[in-house]
Amino acid sequence: MKEKALRRVVGVARATLGGIWLYQGIVPKWIAPLPFELEIVRCSGLYLVSPGWTVAAVGALEVGLGIWLLAGRAARLAVAVATGFMLSMQMVALWVEPSLLLGPFGGIVKNAALVALAWIVWELERGRPAPGSDAQ
Repeated sequence: MKEKALRRVVGVARATLGGIWLYQGIVPKWIAPLPFELEIVRCSGLYLVSPGWTVAAVGALEVGLGIWLLAGRAARLAVAVATGFMLSMQMVALWVEPSLLLGPFGGIVKNAALVALAWIVWELERGRPAPGSDAQ
């Protein structure tokens, strides 16, 4: 694949990941918190202040990850952090509500696609200078 095409692929993968993280942080965490998510946090017992406050704080973290990914700085570290965070949250959710494995269009399916996109960014950003650096 040509270098220009690889740059486009990694750019699309990063932008998609960043957009998904922004959406996940803003819409279901801040604008319209999902009762099901609040209940999972409550049942886990893993919250600070309150389940609602914790969900909003997780939303802030997700927005931060989205901005980081869109910025393109330290992209490999960004996808590693975002993927690790996502998988840890998924494990907690499954611990509280194992039936989440049965949902064909739920978070598990979405997260598998996010892992694939993260892997694309991880692989294609290997040894590449950051966007806007003098080394390009």
